[in-house]
Amino acid sequence: NATVATATRVDDAMAYTALPVPVGRLFQLKCLNPGIIRFGLTTLTPDKAPLYKWLTNAIYDPHYWEWFSGHVWNGGNQKAVEYDIQNDVGNNHSLGMAVYPNGELHVFANGKDVGTPWQNLPLDLPLYGVVGLENFGKYGSFKLEPMSYVVADYNCFSPRHGGGVTLSENATVATATRVDDAMAYTALPVPVGRLFQLKCLNPGIIRFGLTTLTPDKAPLYKWLTNAIYDPHYWEWFSGHVWNGGNQKAVEYDIQNDVGNNHSLGMAVYPNGELHVFANGKDVGTPWQNLPLDLPLYGVVGLENFGTYGSFKLGEHI
Repeated sequence: NATVATATRVDDAMAYTALPVPVGRLFQLKCLNPGIIRFGLTTLTPDKAPLYKWLTNAIYDPHYWEWFSGHVWNGGNQKAVEYDIQNDVGNNHSLGMAVYPNGELHVFANGKDVGTPWQNLPLDLPLYGVVGLENFGKYGSFKLEPMSYVVADYNCFSPRHGGGVTLSENATVATATRVDDAMAYTALPVPVGRLFQLKCLNPGIIRFGLTTLTPDKAPLYKWLTNAIYDPHYWEWFSGHVWNGGNQKAVEYDIQNDVGNNHSLGMAVYPNGELHVFANGKDVGTPWQNLPLDLPLYGVVGLENFGTYGSFKLGEHI
């Protein structure tokens, strides 16, 4: 199942995660057999990234943030943390890294945050996990653990939204207070293979979709329908999903068919296909070749709902 990496010799033992590590999620490894390890994050994709003889060669590469011994390196510069993975790691110990929404890199040992060595990591680029198992010999083995959330997950709205929207205290419910300026973005990207889903608490007209623009920089259109000509958006509007001025039909009209307690969803599959869902049913695959090398944020336009329109975020609502 590709969750355990075992070294068979002392060099040429690098491995990358198949998909990016989402912002706010923990890239974590569990030691099945102790020994020396280097690991970290990189903006390089696994199909193009170098397979160094030793991952320590990457400490001078600005595309890597590498935990080596008691420091995390980037571009030839090192910053200390409170745990030495060269000497301290033992059987069943866990090591982790997470990038927070403010761009801070946090490192973890056995569940404890042991340092924030770097700031300003690029949130507009995907970050892949990378492991170097050199010096383990044939016994070194690490298991990739499920990526838990260390901060609020993508089922929360960003604090930056249109003036015609109010959010619930936990930022999972968006309610329109007027008929325009009612856009909202998810706080974090929607991971590939996960469902971006809304539940209607009060029915009405909605537009929603995915975008490669980050919430801090994306436009707050007066109406989300303005984005149908923008190539950075895939927007479900009425019975079509629009991108860059082109539309493709799906089997559900969210302008007329959506009702109280109905759910609407979108998911990008690992092959780049965009699937749309209504009440748990897959109602179309309108677009292919979505960019898997860029983060995709959820976006909602609640215009035309008046004061009563309200939708709740949640993958399993």
